[in-house]
Amino acid sequence: MLTKKRILITVFLLLLIGSGNLLHAQGAMLDSTPALPKDIRFKHITVEDGLSHNNVTAVIQDSQGFLWIGTISAGLNKYDGVKFTNYVNVEDDPASIADNDAWRFYQDKKDNLWITTWGGGLSRFDRASDSFVNYTHDDRDEGSLSSDWVWSVLVDGDDVLWVGTDAGLDRYDAEQNAFVHYRNDPNDPTSLSHNKASMIREGANGVFWVSTYGGGLNKFDPKENTFIRFRHDEEDPGSLLNDFIWTTCIDKDGVLWIGTEGGLDRFDPTTELFTHYQHDKNDPRSLSSGLVTAIFEDSKGRLWIGTDGGGVSLYDPLTETFLRFQKDQDNPHSLADDMVWDIYEDAAGTLWFTTYNGLDSYTGADPRFIHYQHFPGNPDSLSTDSIHAFCRERNGKLWIGTRGGGLNLFDPMHATFTHFLHDPDNPESLSNNTVLDIARAPDGRLWLGTASGIDRFDPEINSFTRYQHNPDDPRTLSHGAVWDIEFGPENALWVGMHGGGLDKLDLLSGTFTHFMPAKGDPNSLVSEWVIALLTDSSGMLWVGTEGGLSLLDPKTERFTNYRSDPGNPSGLNDGHINTLYEDEYGTIWIGTNKGLHRFNRESNTFTRYNTSHGLAGNMVASIIQDDSGQLWIGTNKGLSKFDPENETFRNYDVRDGLQSNQFRRKAAYKSPEGKLFFGGVNGFNTFYPE
Repeated sequence: MLTKKRILITVFLLLLIGSGNLLHAQGAMLDSTPALPKDIRFKHITVEDGLSHNNVTAVIQDSQGFLWIGTISAGLNKYDGVKFTNYVNVEDDPASIADNDAWRFYQDKKDNLWITTWGGGLSRFDRASDSFVNYTHDDRDEGSLSSDWVWSVLVDGDDVLWVGTDAGLDRYDAEQNAFVHYRNDPNDPTSLSHNKASMIREGANGVFWVSTYGGGLNKFDPKENTFIRFRHDEEDPGSLLNDFIWTTCIDKDGVLWIGTEGGLDRFDPTTELFTHYQHDKNDPRSLSSGLVTAIFEDSKGRLWIGTDGGGVSLYDPLTETFLRFQKDQDNPHSLADDMVWDIYEDAAGTLWFTTYNGLDSYTGADPRFIHYQHFPGNPDSLSTDSIHAFCRERNGKLWIGTRGGGLNLFDPMHATFTHFLHDPDNPESLSNNTVLDIARAPDGRLWLGTASGIDRFDPEINSFTRYQHNPDDPRTLSHGAVWDIEFGPENALWVGMHGGGLDKLDLLSGTFTHFMPAKGDPNSLVSEWVIALLTDSSGMLWVGTEGGLSLLDPKTERFTNYRSDPGNPSGLNDGHINTLYEDEYGTIWIGTNKGLHRFNRESNTFTRYNTSHGLAGNMVASIIQDDSGQLWIGTNKGLSKFDPENETFRNYDVRDGLQSNQFRRKAAYKSPEGKLFFGGVNGFNTFYPE
């Protein structure tokens, strides 16, 4: 024979399985509600992180800052942000939690933490002893709890404890140390409408709102001990949507929101009128599921709706529609599961969502670092996640070079991407889908460094002209793989190649001049493995290679070389040059595999900065200066903000919303508005430094 507990758990599972397939609109945005979040990146906590079970039912933060997490079958978790402490029921230990199915939490004004359990009664956590005081049902004691199946708990403004159970509503009489019971009486229409008291809320003027699972809503006057019922009526479209109520919420305006198995109701206690919100499979802006399990109003006044099978719906009061946030198999930052039991906001403003597949969190505010990445199946998303280059178009759009995903044109107004890819049957298409650098000429055409050479792109006719290596023609490009291109004076385009040295393309004649290391010539290029180029404000060309740094005077075509000299504290400590940058003061900054260098022109020396000085990671991939003079540095271990005057660093990593802790060489850009862009291995970030 099935026990009552197993029957109810089976019902839960059937509800989960029976939920219909819904439209997925992760990150959807309504133009009419700019205050609502445009993009949500959920962070996940699961058993792999130390959680005792992935089926998380409830979450709350106590007065000491600990997060308490309830689970099905695996007890209670206390989380300090790093480690978990698990509390489980221990047979024959009355000081352990009453049951391992921890269902709901409540913290009263005295900082008591109350835990309802699904089959074990009510538990109160005693901080001093790190144990529990339990209230259970006893068939021999009329003053005991009505049932061990506890749905909800509330301590009211008069410090009175109320408990909603599977067998009625209970009020604790502290003087008598006993519970007073309020139950359904079929012969009394002023009694509780149903014994499954699912939620208790304290309203205005001493009124309580008691919802039930099967009997609708009750307005309870504890002074008169009478209940006024609000039930679903098939003949009355203005009545309650459904009598099976899972949860309720009173918002800041005193409006009661009711989550039922038929949808969401808004109930005005003054007019006693219902407004219905239901799921419509043909309307992606409708409620995401008809079964509402959680309702929460955050500190910003936003109403979040948790559902069974539909994830989370965010209510837009201007349009009375909903934004949906749901599980997306192709998006690791989407909601962990579409079954959401509870929603909560902690003291720091982080929102927490308990799901059937772990605990999710969201910062509750627009992220400092906006993240764009590739989403399989979405043709408007970034074509791939490996980002190497940025270049602004005149209309404000942004060209993006990728590794393996071709050239992308980003429209920031609509957050969409247009892709330009290699077509082997079209000689006027992109020559290679790996685009390592982009430069825009004054005439509006783009010059691209690709893994197959140089492409000149005319955006007006979407046509590519290729400049590639021809071993039979010494006037062509000297090598196939182009890592960097840089415009110089007198119609010159400088080309850095990985294994092919440095080339100068005469834009008028279309011919190339080659510069390679020459044995015995100290004034030749330091290495043929060229990674980064920079034409500085004086017209000199800086060439970063895997063998050191070369400075070329275009007039004399002679190089001054700086090789790795680790033993010299004023020299380069590494010859592998990843990126070069000139700031607004004319200072040259060099990023190497062993840190950041500042070149001192007067003394012809270098000042070094690495992780011992506060840099996030020693592999410096990209550098750019913001409008306030601060340098932003992409590394292999996060993003650093560097104050050149005070020589101090502030670091950011994936916990702040970065695409990854690893950034790509030279993939940094500042827009005319001061917005910064940094590309990495998992898409790119954009942000305002201030």
